[in-house]
Amino acid sequence: MLDGKGLSASQVVRLETLLSEDSELLDQFVYSVALANDLQDVAAYAVSADGALDRDQQANRSTSSILSRARGLSLAALAASILIAAFSLTRHRVDDTENLQPPPGFEGFVATIIAQDHWNATSALPVGYRVPAGEFVVDEGIVELQFDSGPCLLVEGPAQIDIRSASEAHLSLGKVVFRDETDGLPFRLTTPQSQFIDHGTEYALAVTEENEEVHVFSGTVERTEGAAKVNGSVDLLKDGEAKRYSRIKQTPAEVLHVDPTMFVRELPTHDDDPLQKLLAIESFNYDDDNIVIDVQANGGTGWSSTWWPNGEKLPGHNEDDVALRIGESLVFGGRDESSHGGSLGYVGEWLVHRPLNENLSLARNDVRYVSFLFRPGELWSRPENTVKLIFQNPDQGVLEHRIAVGIDVARGHIRGELCGVLGQSPLPMANNSTYLIVMKILAAKENPDQLMIRVFQPHEPIGERETSSWTVTTPMSDSDDSFSLMSLYFNSTEEQRIDEIRVGSSWASVTYPWWATATSEL
Repeated sequence: MLDGKGLSASQVVRLETLLSEDSELLDQFVYSVALANDLQDVAAYAVSADGALDRDQQANRSTSSILSRARGLSLAALAASILIAAFSLTRHRVDDTENLQPPPGFEGFVATIIAQDHWNATSALPVGYRVPAGEFVVDEGIVELQFDSGPCLLVEGPAQIDIRSASEAHLSLGKVVFRDETDGLPFRLTTPQSQFIDHGTEYALAVTEENEEVHVFSGTVERTEGAAKVNGSVDLLKDGEAKRYSRIKQTPAEVLHVDPTMFVRELPTHDDDPLQKLLAIESFNYDDDNIVIDVQANGGTGWSSTWWPNGEKLPGHNEDDVALRIGESLVFGGRDESSHGGSLGYVGEWLVHRPLNENLSLARNDVRYVSFLFRPGELWSRPENTVKLIFQNPDQGVLEHRIAVGIDVARGHIRGELCGVLGQSPLPMANNSTYLIVMKILAAKENPDQLMIRVFQPHEPIGERETSSWTVTTPMSDSDDSFSLMSLYFNSTEEQRIDEIRVGSSWASVTYPWWATATSEL
């Protein structure tokens, strides 16, 4: 019955009637379906090599339709039905696979925008946005890119660049400053008449219709005449050297004095006020342990209503298991004092939601960051120890329509879920240690979407700029979903705790308390 294949049409009608007339029977049915889906999660769930979920044409269609047609749902039963939709890992249906296909011509992301200043509004993308291979234009302003191979390229408009890969770009017009502090593989930067290869270098290029200049600030640059020529002349420029190359044939290179003032070499490392880009925060700063369960917790900012739990009949709920512990906040890093308020945790199975003031949308070019503190209890104990933070909608909780980070404490894994694709990684943790977890949600209107997760170990330093090293990166998905609800899910035999949930539009807004001394009340 639970896999949707064991009932005849008349039996389905009879079951729907019984469920609509008997709330206790409905609760039991919901519990059975949740148990079956948990078993499917453990025993039958599989991920293919490219990260897409295996297809299953049945996928519990009959069960979900029975639940959706049942009348007179109680509050607890309604919340429990959301639980099924939100947390059962049903495998991908044939008619839901379109969001896994990248758009035609998409060649993959190769760089990240790490800073910008007065970038032209018609073409500007947010800091943190992932940049694919292809044409990149800066009409005015300045943009700094960090390539996946390590180097940074600061582009000063007006400039036209063709980004060819994570280790090659072509500058046809404008100014750039190249900097490589990684000691990695050489980066190839070409112009209409030259090819430049760096060797642990910071140098600048200025390309006009008449000539091009190169100024070397550190290291060595290898310049080859004609990007496509095999036997072009080679010119080595060292620290403190500069030359101008004319486009007029057989014109010798002109030796110049290095002029750092011609180029912008640095942009601010962070926002002047990170709190301006903080969209929502919850520090669990309450004075009553039962305020969340009593549906009266309305602290923090950026939320449209109180926290609301699944109700008293949720499997695993125990009145003695207090979810909120006031005055027991989590401490991360080198801070001498705890964060504000208390922290949230649970023993058993529990689901609690809170709607956002501002929806998280994948239908536009945008970047959202989410951070929270997490403290595990009893690692490697039992398979039930799982905690998830999910963005979803009440009527679209299935895996193909949600974003989630799941911490499998029992198995020592962290998993990211993005609209039907998964990525996961082993997660070394210690009992009763506090970790900072940061999610980066890349939303793209025309390109695919992607989710990255970074787990910071206790006392691990956190920079003012976004990290380039992620613990988990999901495969790409292409969705236009919009999410209004944030949910926390506990399914644990030992207490796992969460604190300091932040949602923001910049890296700094969600990591600020741990890399700088806050001057404002957070």
